[in-house]
Amino acid sequence: MIKATALSLAVTAVALTAIAPTAQAESNRYGFTCKQVNGANYVTVLEPRPDLLSGDVQAYNVSIPAYQPGENSTPVIAWSQNLDSAYPGGSYQASSRCLSVSARLTNLGLAMRVQDYAGMQAIAEMARPGLVNSAGVVAAGPINVRSVLFTLTPENVPNTSTIQFRNALTGVGGPDLPEALMPPIQE
Repeated sequence: MIKATALSLAVTAVALTAIAPTAQAESNRYGFTCKQVNGANYVTVLEPRPDLLSGDVQAYNVSIPAYQPGENSTPVIAWSQNLDSAYPGGSYQASSRCLSVSARLTNLGLAMRVQDYAGMQAIAEMARPGLVNSAGVVAAGPINVRSVLFTLTPENVPNTSTIQFRNALTGVGGPDLPEALMPPIQE
């Protein structure tokens, strides 16, 4: 629990400084990338993705770069917990959750033809809290198995997590925002 709290504070501090991208970065297409933080912890970040402009897209990249505080990216989801799987002896590892959700969000942005940071508003507006197979989820549009963007740990409340997700994509933050609604989501 202490590790997750320390990770939360570190990533939140960086999120506040990185929420507003620079003017140069706004000319890039934005996407989501999974990055490694402190060994077994990972973070899905929203950042400029030149590969999305060039067509050399690798939405699901098996090599996970290290997260560098202060880089031009916005932490959206911090991954530190594994989830049980229905498969015998299996679990959804934090690293695989980060990779698959980052790819899913990038693919959604490409399908919606999101061109820049401002376009992320469209994805934020689609985000809906809900339950699928008795698990809390954040989904894109109507709540069903096919619209799930990511599954939440049992501790996370879908409504609050959806607000955090929207705040990360739209750059909402500041001293008046309650800590519980500050991005990133702690998974």
